[in-house]
Amino acid sequence: KSDPTPLGTYRSTEQINVWHYFTKFDCWAQYAYRITGAYYFHSVLFNNKGDSNPTSSSVRNLGRRASHGCVRLKVADAKWIYYNCPAGTTVVVRN
Repeated sequence: KSDPTPLGTYRSTEQINVWHYFTKFDCWAQYAYRITGAYYFHSVLFNNKGDSNPTSSSVRNLGRRASHGCVRLKVADAKWIYYNCPAGTTVVVRN
C-alpha cells in the first residue's frame, strides 16, 4: 500500500528488456514494459535470469498487492504487451 501504481493516463515510453533485473530486490522478471518512471508491466518474478519456473510466492500473489507499484502479470500476458504495444501506447491506470 505504501507504493501503489500511480493512477493516471500515460504514454508508454519503451519496452525495456526481455529479462529485466531489479537490483533493489535481487530478482528477475520477463518482458518489462515501462508504464511511466520506475513503474512497469512485467511477468511474475524469477530468482535467476533464464529460469523456467517463477518463484512460487510471485505466482501466489498474482492479483494481490505484492509489488512496489508495478503491474505483475503471467509470463504470457507480459509477453503479449511487450510485443504488441509499441512505445507511445496509451496506458490508463485507475481503481
